[in-house]
Amino acid sequence: MGKIGDRLLRLPNREQNILLEDFYTAIQSRIMVMEMINDAKRNC
Repeated sequence: MGKIGDRLLRLPNREQNILLEDFYTAIQSRIMVMEMINDAKRNC
């Protein structure tokens, strides 16, 4: 799984869930920004 995955799995489940929620939120935000950039490029 890699270094980050190994470190994540050593944490208590509650803390793992907090980090996984953070990762999910960050990914959603990044996708939203990329979609807005692509939409703006198409509308130029």
